[in-house]
Amino acid sequence: MKKNLLLAGLMISGFGAVTVAQTKVYTSEELGEVGKVSDNGKYVAITDVDNNIAYLWSSETGEFIDISAPLGDPSTTPSAQCVAGSTAIDVADNGMVVGSVMFRDGRQIPAYYIDDEWYFLELHPGAQSSNGAIAVTPDGSVIAGYQFINDPTSAIGGRFYPVQWKLVDGEYEMHAYVDIELPNHQGFYPYAQSNDGRVVAGTIFAGVASTVPGLIVDGQLKTFDTFETKTEPWMFKGKWYCGTDENGKQIWTDDPDDPRIVLFTEYYINGFHDTGESSLTGSLVNCDSEGHYYGMRTVVTDVDEYGDATLTDGAAIYDINTDEWTYDTSYQWFAAGLNNNFVLTNSSTIIVDGEANSVFDEFDFKTERSLAYLASYSADGKVIGGMTYEVHPGTGEQMYYPIVLVLDRALTGIQSVTGGGQGNPYVIVSSGHIDIVEASSIAVYDINGHLVGSTSTVAVAPGVYIVKADNLTTKVVVK
Repeated sequence: MKKNLLLAGLMISGFGAVTVAQTKVYTSEELGEVGKVSDNGKYVAITDVDNNIAYLWSSETGEFIDISAPLGDPSTTPSAQCVAGSTAIDVADNGMVVGSVMFRDGRQIPAYYIDDEWYFLELHPGAQSSNGAIAVTPDGSVIAGYQFINDPTSAIGGRFYPVQWKLVDGEYEMHAYVDIELPNHQGFYPYAQSNDGRVVAGTIFAGVASTVPGLIVDGQLKTFDTFETKTEPWMFKGKWYCGTDENGKQIWTDDPDDPRIVLFTEYYINGFHDTGESSLTGSLVNCDSEGHYYGMRTVVTDVDEYGDATLTDGAAIYDINTDEWTYDTSYQWFAAGLNNNFVLTNSSTIIVDGEANSVFDEFDFKTERSLAYLASYSADGKVIGGMTYEVHPGTGEQMYYPIVLVLDRALTGIQSVTGGGQGNPYVIVSSGHIDIVEASSIAVYDINGHLVGSTSTVAVAPGVYIVKADNLTTKVVVK
């Protein structure tokens, strides 16, 4: 399904690109895994996870710049103050990066980077060592992340909780969602956030060894599974387990009323008895501007009276507008997509208009290293980030390198572009959303004068809208 407008690709080495074709490929000789591409396609956040080095790719230079916080000197700086590394997970349209800063005492602090400086985000009073920022809205007004917060009711002494920091009067205020009711396990680990900051998506740990997808919508937990905890005896060959005697010998009884019978805590998810021998896998790792959330989910069917069931793993898409799921067992997970199309898989396959195709053919490019997968889009799909790899000759481990594709056109249908020129704001109208670029003050109204959005990307239904962006006022039509 090769697009005629996507011409021959090119290969580069080191930093930068040689312009000999329409699809440009940028890569680096430094290790790194792509986090997210900014909505406007100007930046890509990258982390060398083995060495805790943060990078920022810029479309202006085509280079991967080390933006890590300055490392401390352990010989002169206490470990609690000695920086050991940084991560870059997402980036806003102005180049503000969110991630974390690590210290030599093991603490990981959520932080953001802008204008060559790292700034720490507020921590909950009960936060322990593992904390980080994972997503930011295109305009930088809302940052999402996680904190591992002390919780004595948890078997491991704490849980991951989703957190948002919202910009108020120039300062980020923390909103930690510690009041949500979670299964008695490791908590909720977020991976993505909607463009307007209303929704945080990720993984909920449940049962013995299972994970299921979950959302925070307007501060409220949304789950798709049922969780049940029971105290039950352990039966084997028609007898119940009663512990052990003073010699360590197991005691069994055939009397169901025997007071010595030991009751164990058992976990059920959607009726499935999660013993740890088999488990569910579920997560939402990315989203697009129209409310499609991409990831994976195990489907439970054929549950019997004992809680045994058929578990079917596969890639999944959740549509928050219709509350419907789409599954595809051909893939482990879906990494990203655009308006429920151009779906990136966990391999070198892309699904376009329901048909599977090679990303090399679809985007017409080549790589010197093996492609792991493509992981993130700009809002219009023109800039794509992913990872390539090569195998270390000594250890046999895969070493990942960032790759950024810049296509010759947008993948989503842009209906109109208004304004722009000499740094002035401009408005991009596409199916289902309005994007406002280079504006500090934004307001979008419907035809009745109701405010429908004030961020750089506003999801809207088809209709007529008035956009005010700094000194620009324009009427747009969304089809």
